Amino acid sequence: MDNAEISRPMYEKRQWGEYTVISLNDHCLVKNLYLMHGKSISYQSHKYRSEIWVITSGEGTFILDGITQNVIAGDVLRINKGQKHKISAITDLYITEVQLGEKFDENDIERFDM
Repeated sequence: MDNAEISRPMYEKRQWGEYTVISLNDHCLVKNLYLMHGKSISYQSHKYRSEIWVITSGEGTFILDGITQNVIAGDVLRINKGQKHKISAITDLYITEVQLGEKFDENDIERFDM
């Protein structure tokens, strides 16, 4: 089965906010994420995909392989396969995420303690 045929949620509410898939094909998945202020996604990595995040609005704290940096609108974050990453929203945070890889399955998430 190719990526475009994957049965997956195209919109989902989560404890940290929500996401909407806006494009999906064999090579790329694009989604918009909204993180509520004070919330964060888990510290995680992916075996089958890399990600590019564009911060479109808001302010947050981004951790990549243990290195922390503040991020604001206009920042572009590159996450390679296997890199551990996390983002926390200081204010409401909007991100456009581009996933590139072999699989775009929500099960391709390995979570780590911080």
